Formats: sequence, C-alpha cells, structure tokens
Amino acid sequence: MATERESGTIFGVLDCRTSARHLYDMNLPFLATREISAKPGAVMRRLHREGALVITDHGQPRALMLPVDESSFLDTAVDVLAGQALAQVRARSARTGTASMTPAQITALVKKSRKARRRAA
Repeated sequence: MATERESGTIFGVLDCRTSARHLYDMNLPFLATREISAKPGAVMRRLHREGALVITDHGQPRALMLPVDESSFLDTAVDVLAGQALAQVRARSARTGTASMTPAQITALVKKSRKARRRAA
C-alpha cells in the first residue's frame, strides 16, 4: 500500500531547476519499484488511467513513466530528453555564474574564444 507521500497528495508548483522533491507538489501519483514486478498489468492500466507515474525506490523518486503509443513514442522521447538536456545546461550555467552574464559579456567572450582558436590553428 502506498504511503501518503508516495501517492503525491501534496500540492504546489514545479520548478524544473529545483530538487526532485517538487514532483510531490505536482500531485503526480507515485509507484514503488516493487509494484512494477509484482503487478505489471495493473501498473500499465494505472499508467494509462493516471497519465504519468513517478517511480520510487525506497521512497525517493527515480524515474518518470509516461504513456505513449506507436505514433507519439519518438516525439515524446525527444521532448523528454531535450528537456533534461536543457535543465542540465541551466544548472551548469547557474553553478558557473554564466547565467547572470549580460549579452555584451557573452559577445566579448565569444570574440575572445574565436580569436584564441584562430591563433591556435
């Protein structure tokens, strides 16, 4: 039986740049990994009924399961992977301080990099 935390009953807003804890705030249904192997048919029915499931391992979110069909699979996969890549770029930018650069600073850095490459070639 899922706990209240696993059922995703806390409401709020998701900010993709914050921790995975905010998945709980979206009211997404949570599913323990053990349920996938124990009741795969029930999991698939629930997935299609709910629209998405957060897969947990020891109460921690580890994966997001989305329903797809033959016509939407590739588009869904590309969208999800592109979103993950963008989140990683944004996180790295925030860590390194480049997120706060002005357009003029970015232009100057690009010019400097191009000049260094020309000299190296």
